[in-house]
Amino acid sequence: MSGGARRTARRAPRAVAVACLAVLAMGGCATGTTETAEATPSAPSRPTATSDGPSPRASASPDPAARRAQVLRDGVAFTSGDVALVALAPPGTTATPDEDAPADDVRWTVEPQDPADDALVLTLAAPAGLELDVQLDDSVVVRGAEGPVAGLVVRGGDVRRAGQVLEVRADGRATVWLASRTVAALAWGEREGGRSLAVTPSDWARVGGLAAHELVPVQLAAAEPDAGTATMRGQLACHQLGAPDKATWNLEPWRPAVDALEMIAARCNPT
Repeated sequence: MSGGARRTARRAPRAVAVACLAVLAMGGCATGTTETAEATPSAPSRPTATSDGPSPRASASPDPAARRAQVLRDGVAFTSGDVALVALAPPGTTATPDEDAPADDVRWTVEPQDPADDALVLTLAAPAGLELDVQLDDSVVVRGAEGPVAGLVVRGGDVRRAGQVLEVRADGRATVWLASRTVAALAWGEREGGRSLAVTPSDWARVGGLAAHELVPVQLAAAEPDAGTATMRGQLACHQLGAPDKATWNLEPWRPAVDALEMIAARCNPT
């Protein structure tokens, strides 16, 4: 079976996202979290040049704790906002930062020297206090002690949990995108005779999959408490699923709280 076929088989279909919509107000759909242990990564920094990676291979140690410690010791820290993860590329793999990434985001392009079917291109680890939670669609929620703090998506590759680290595997070039800010702007106004909150999502929030479905409502409610009600969360989830590219997501607190199927049938605007 080809690497592309495996990725298709492993990824959750759009129906999974629809099913998850009904429970988004209570949490995301996940396959589990990586364990964390006490360890300290290198000082966080945004990568500034293409790197061939350190000489040890990311998969050298079979022991989960030792492998995580190796990534934290030998890898490169990359930071979005206050969130820092550490990545280790196998020898021969280039990891190039995208200088055009949105503010506060970190986006890398990784490519093996010799593209091969399902090749390991990057190993990711979280420092103490953070967990990496892989969702059914391969997006990743970065969790802190008080909840989700960032999200990560990979384009052109798969994400797999391997003990206490995550592996990014690809047949060739892949893009890794870490973001800690999902709401670009908020503005209250009037719509259909009532209050309406126009939410401008970040670029990452539009493509962040199930990780974005969990992270956006948390950050939105933190910025605007009135957006934390059941009806506002339901409208938000509906827009995330059905209108990710819409310029703004308009949410109205006066709309009734309905179940997910009714919300979708009403095109996110129940009356």
